[in-house]
Amino acid sequence: MAGLPASAPQDTAIVTWHFRLADGSFDTIGPVEGNGAGGATPGQTYPQTIVGSTHGAAPANGEATVTVLDPTGFVFEIRTEGR
Repeated sequence: MAGLPASAPQDTAIVTWHFRLADGSFDTIGPVEGNGAGGATPGQTYPQTIVGSTHGAAPANGEATVTVLDPTGFVFEIRTEGR
């Protein structure tokens, strides 16, 4: 664990997400920000690391950007490079 960054106040969890699409799927991992007791701010963005993809649904690795769409933080848009 040495050398890992400390959590930030807006970090509430670390998640692994699997997104299944019509033409493939991709997985991301990273902190979920702002969906704790304090709520999320619509328009807020934060990164997720892409850790795998099938059938070109996303880059095989890289970064995705999450944009919060409502105060719960559970309604969001996720974008990958080129998508």
